[in-house]
Amino acid sequence: MKFFFIIKNFLTNPYSSLRYVILKRINKKLKDKFKKEYKIEKYLTNNSLFEPQYYDLENLINLIKSIKPKYILELGGGFSTVAISYALDYNKKKFRVDGKLISYDQSKYYLDLTKKILPKKYKKLVLFKYSKLKLINFKKERVSVFKKIIHKNYNLVYEDRFDHKKTRIGADILFMEKKIDSECSYVVDGHRFTVKFLKKYLTKKYSIKTNKLYFRTNFINLYH
Repeated sequence: MKFFFIIKNFLTNPYSSLRYVILKRINKKLKDKFKKEYKIEKYLTNNSLFEPQYYDLENLINLIKSIKPKYILELGGGFSTVAISYALDYNKKKFRVDGKLISYDQSKYYLDLTKKILPKKYKKLVLFKYSKLKLINFKKERVSVFKKIIHKNYNLVYEDRFDHKKTRIGADILFMEKKIDSECSYVVDGHRFTVKFLKKYLTKKYSIKTNKLYFRTNFINLYH
């Protein structure tokens, strides 16, 4: 039965079916790396959360090791919080860079879940914050932002939050760019409407790379 279901899906949407198979294989290979090398795989299992996408977590870890940020802002926590904390801890031990993660969520339920899965050894690296979303108009476009975000000179902002019910555009990164004085890079996981919006309105210079397989976009500050 399962075989016929797979064949039907492939014939209906061959690209999505092939992408699913490829990502499954990549995820399986990376899972072994997270278990043996990073030693955090056991924290990335929770029935109340989505299945971990190790390829996205790997992107975050590699980027953090590369730019060595002192302040990271996470908009929408989860397994990414564990991966980011691991990378910050790695940088502290290897490069003596003291990094801090500020993790926001508009859901108290998911915020509490993230707190529970985070290993005790990383808790000092993370400040958890809750904030509701609000709708605003920007150049005739309806967008959503967190009502309140702690202002820091962030070096990296990662966005993977749930959309507002009335718009699929999250504009937090655009308004953060206007406030941040330091060199800052951004990662948007999926959210193609947000990515399109940011490409249109961000003003600083970035190397923008959208991975069509992973549905992920990195906005890397050219000064990093």
